[in-house]
Amino acid sequence: MPNKWSLTPFNSRHRIRGASLLEFAVALLVIAVVAVFFAERLLYYQERNEQAQMRLAVRLLDAALRIEMAELLIAGAPDAAQQLQRNPFERVQLSNYAGERAAPLSASLPSLPTGQWYYDSTHRQAVYVVASGQYLSGAQPHRQIRYRVQVSVRPGTAQMVEGVRMVALDDYRWF
Repeated sequence: MPNKWSLTPFNSRHRIRGASLLEFAVALLVIAVVAVFFAERLLYYQERNEQAQMRLAVRLLDAALRIEMAELLIAGAPDAAQQLQRNPFERVQLSNYAGERAAPLSASLPSLPTGQWYYDSTHRQAVYVVASGQYLSGAQPHRQIRYRVQVSVRPGTAQMVEGVRMVALDDYRWF
């Protein structure tokens, strides 16, 4: 009498077989399709993160400029408009700020890593060099997004500052 708790089948004709080569190939194909999908989604979210970090940096620069404008107005500085036109990165420390560059844009690009800000002192512009840019359209060649400081002066006065903000110079669309 066979043991009722035995794991071996009663009939020896039933053998346990391994997976066939076709089953293995189909499983590998399914895994590859899922991996490609997740890799594409990962790249998409990495670029979304880069866009969010760039926008956050612009908002930080905006806030720093407004704080400095308030301080200059309270102090009664006669040259507030000129002081606000300085390099905006002097007011905020960003980990991805590569420094000031006086060279033409195309000449300074090979030495500048992507995903970095720099200040073009010749044109007085804050420039962000996009790392990926797969979903970016309308930006400068070399995937650059440029900003400048815009100071609003009260009409009829030469130096009375009303507002200050960072303005995008490029008509770009990111996502």
